[in-house]
Amino acid sequence: PYEVTQQGYYLVTVTDSNGCTGTANIQVWTESCLYGLYVPNAFTPNADQLNDVFQIVENGYTLTHLTIYDRWGKLIYEAWSANDPWDATFKDQPVQEGAYVWVIQYNDNNGQPGTMKGTVTLYR
Repeated sequence: PYEVTQQGYYLVTVTDSNGCTGTANIQVWTESCLYGLYVPNAFTPNADQLNDVFQIVENGYTLTHLTIYDRWGKLIYEAWSANDPWDATFKDQPVQEGAYVWVIQYNDNNGQPGTMKGTVTLYR
């Protein structure tokens, strides 16, 4: 047997015990088995087009609810989709630099619900 270690197109030729051969082009690709949500631990809303928003990235999991709280526990942001990033504002006003607590509810790649909690640091 031949072990393929890189994705791509391969020309495969096989010969049976009677000397008959067959040839085929086969495409091999890799599939990510690392399911989950990527949640950044910091962002910089300074309009430089780099990390300007707090954006959750889904990889097989689906975000169903996101809440963000300030250090006093006040709800300052809420979303129901990973396509709705937080722009570091509350009531259209910029929030202060510092740490914010987030709570994410999600469905995993099997449809089972779960919850994640953590913090993100906002740098200006």
